[in-house]
Parts: sequence; structure tokens; C-alpha cells
Amino acid sequence: MIASRVLFAALLAHATFPVHAGEVYKWVDESGQVHFTDRPPSLQAEKLDLKFQSVPSTPALSEAQRAERQRRLLDAFAKERAETKSQAEAALAQKELRQRNCANARESRKALREASYLYDHDEAGNRVILDDQERHRAEEQAETAVRKWCD
Repeated sequence: MIASRVLFAALLAHATFPVHAGEVYKWVDESGQVHFTDRPPSLQAEKLDLKFQSVPSTPALSEAQRAERQRRLLDAFAKERAETKSQAEAALAQKELRQRNCANARESRKALREASYLYDHDEAGNRVILDDQERHRAEEQAETAVRKWCD
């Protein structure tokens, strides 16, 4: 973004310099082909008188206009820096959230694998031991969580 602004400023400065042209000659070769060169190849070459129009320069800015332009540019830079900082903070927060969730998912998977048996609570609050199919489903869910947060 900043590089494009620097390039634009350099091009603008280059465009304001006057154009200096050397002499231009026009001549026709034996086959009738017309040529333009900066040196006459023969005495038959015709010197061309070219008129160049200068590029109109921008009017000079008043001190107030210059200050306003400068303020707008500085505001734009400050806004860009704030957006970049905000994006970096959001990315860091997302990374930290993924790391916490990954650690929790791995810990849950480890606890499921190491447990002798798994249980859940019924409506009355009593422990109900999970059968092999329910245990397998719980382990698959834990593995899915690890892949989601750790990959």
C-alpha cells in the first residue's frame, strides 16, 4: 500500500518535469518505407519541427489546503494502522482460542481412553454405565474434536 503511494508520487514528480526533445528526421528508403530517426542518415532526410505541449501543472495549494491534505493522509495512515492492529489482535485471539480448545479436546480424549468405564446420568441423576457402542461413539466425538481444534 505504501509502496504504491511512493510509486505514484515518483510518477507524479516525473510527469511535472518539462519534456526536452532532440531533432527528429524523416526519410524514405529505396523500398518506399518511411523512417523517423534522431540523426539524418543522408542528405535527403527532412528535419521535422515538432511542437510539444507542456503538461499543465496543478495550481499551487494554499497553506490551509496543504494542511488539510496532509491531515487526511495522516488520518488514512492511522486508520490503516488501526485496522492492521485490530486484525492482528483478532488473529492472535483466534490462535489462543484454538490452542485452549485443542488442549481441552486432547485431555478429554485421553481421559476417555484411560477410563475403565464411562457413565452418564439418567433423568433421576443416577449413574448409568455406557455400553461398548456408546463408549465408541463418545471416543469418536472426542477424536473429531481433536481434529477440529488441533489440525
